[in-house]
This record gives sequence, structure tokens and C-alpha cells, in this order.
Amino acid sequence: MVKSIIKSKKSKQGQLFSLDLVISLVAFIIVIFFVLSLWNLYLTRLGENINSEEMQLLAFQITDMLIKSPGDPNNWQDDPDNVTVIGLHLNPGYLDEDKLNTFLSLDYDQVKENFNIERFEFNFNILDLDGNIINSTGSSVNESASQAISTNRFVFIGNETRQLSFTLWRSE
Repeated sequence: MVKSIIKSKKSKQGQLFSLDLVISLVAFIIVIFFVLSLWNLYLTRLGENINSEEMQLLAFQITDMLIKSPGDPNNWQDDPDNVTVIGLHLNPGYLDEDKLNTFLSLDYDQVKENFNIERFEFNFNILDLDGNIINSTGSSVNESASQAISTNRFVFIGNETRQLSFTLWRSE
């Protein structure tokens, strides 16, 4: 009789161990699934932040280059097909009207290639102080835009104060 009790306890311990193992494995799988889900969410948000910061930096650099650089060559408006750097600078804070008019007439894809923003779309506007668009080039932001970054600067064109607005956007 003592042998049968010992045998019965051993068989129950084995079953209990199997049940503990199954519960532990299920809990482990749930924890792993939860951690992987959080990791995926984190990577997605990190990627979005990196893209947004890249677009902000590009938009700022492009407007900075347009305002502070006369371009390369310096008289690129005379031969726009051979421009290496587009710049609109005349004097500090002033834009060259001839360069601005030439820039506005450039091919959209040529401008994107020159700014090295082929994977983005852009819109460039010159506005008066009331917000009315005076000149514009590029593509308007549409509903398919997943991200859009706009940079605004005040400049002088002739003797008039104008707002330069450059919007960089990406569609999905």
C-alpha cells in the first residue's frame, strides 16, 4: 500500500510539472509578443521622427541657401541650364529679382535635382505682408501628403518686404 501511495504522488508531481511548464511557456510567449509589439511601435515612431527632422533640416537649408547665396556660378540666371547652386541673394536680406524670376521659370524636376530632394515634393511662394501669393512655383500640397514642413522667411525684393515660404512634403 505504501508503494502505491508513493507511485501516485510521483505521477501527480509529473503532471504538475507539465502544467507548470505549459503555464510558464504561455506566459513567456505573451511577454515576448508584448515586447515585440512595443519594439515595433517604437521603431515606427523613431522612423517618423527621423524623417520629420530630415525634412525640417532640408527645408531650412534650402531657404538659407536661397537667401544667403548668390548661387554658382554667380550669374547663373544668364545660363540656368548650367546652374550648380541656386541662390537668390543680392545683398543681406535682399533678393535679386532677375534670379528670382529665373528660378520661378526653372523646370520643377531640375530644381528638385539641384536641391537634391528628388524623393520629396516642394512648393515655393513669395507672399505680400497680407499673405497674398505674388509668385509661386512647385507643386501644391495635396491630400496624399503624409508629412509637410514649411519654412517662412522675410526678405526684401526691390524695396518691398515679402515673405518667402518654402514647403517640403512627401506623399505616401
